[in-house]
Amino acid sequence: MRCDPVQAVAATSPGTVPFVEGDFSTSRPGSEEESGAGEVDQVDVLPHLAEADLLKADVEGGEWPVLADPRLRDTRVRALVLEYHPDDGPEDDPRPEVERLLADAGFRSTERLFHRSDGVGMLWAWREEA
Repeated sequence: MRCDPVQAVAATSPGTVPFVEGDFSTSRPGSEEESGAGEVDQVDVLPHLAEADLLKADVEGGEWPVLADPRLRDTRVRALVLEYHPDDGPEDDPRPEVERLLADAGFRSTERLFHRSDGVGMLWAWREEA
C-alpha cells in the first residue's frame, strides 16, 4: 500500500482557490472576500484515482464536482466510502443525487451508513465484478 499525502484541495482541475481555515472539518474553499481566506493549491484528483482500488472521501462539499466528472467512471476505484454534504450540492436532500451520480460512474451497489436531517450522510459504494 502506498500513501502520498498532498496538501491541496481535491478538485477536477489544477489551479489555486481561496481557502478558509477552520477548526478541523470547518476548513473549506471559500471566497476571496471572506475573513481569513488565504489561497491554496487545488489538484485534479481524478488522475490520482486512476490506479486506486479504494477511495475514502470526506471533502466537506467538494465531492460534487468529482462525482459529476465523467472521468470517475474510468478510474480503477472498486470501493468508495463517501461522506456527502448538502453544501454546494444540487438538493436539500443530496442522497438521491449522490446515488445517481455513483450509478452513472459505474457503482452498482450502495449501502447507506447514515443520513442526518441536515443532509449530511455517509455511504459505501462498490462496483460489481465484471
